[in-house]
Amino acid sequence: MSHVSHAPVSRPFLPASAAALAAVLLAHLVGWGIGRYLLLSAPVPDADIGAGMALILLPMPLAAVLAWPMALLTRLPRPGVTALIAAPPHLVVSGAVYLLWIEVEDHTVPGTLPAVAGSVWALAVAEALVLASVLTLAAWTVRRRDS
Repeated sequence: MSHVSHAPVSRPFLPASAAALAAVLLAHLVGWGIGRYLLLSAPVPDADIGAGMALILLPMPLAAVLAWPMALLTRLPRPGVTALIAAPPHLVVSGAVYLLWIEVEDHTVPGTLPAVAGSVWALAVAEALVLASVLTLAAWTVRRRDS
């Protein structure tokens, strides 16, 4: 008879949350840097559009890529497999969050409290929450499968 350890989902939650927060923070920092570079290198309307796209759209797939080294640093079980399992659901749910964020952004009046929900910071927090939950579930699945 084999003994199967049923580790609770809460065990990988803290390392996965730390990995997700670091990955999203680095991804948004890279997006912000590329956006600033585009604005400073060519101050034309096309550069402004490219800077906005780098600031908002680049961090989503980049956070999925950065999840692997962050999972490795936080010692999640089998970090490559965990990040690979987490990437597709992260991209799908983050895409839905982005579409919801666009709707909120379009219907807010500048200077009001709901405008906070339309800020890039709100998008970053939502992406971090999505990645943290998906990484937690992926790490839990990998750990449970390995046991």
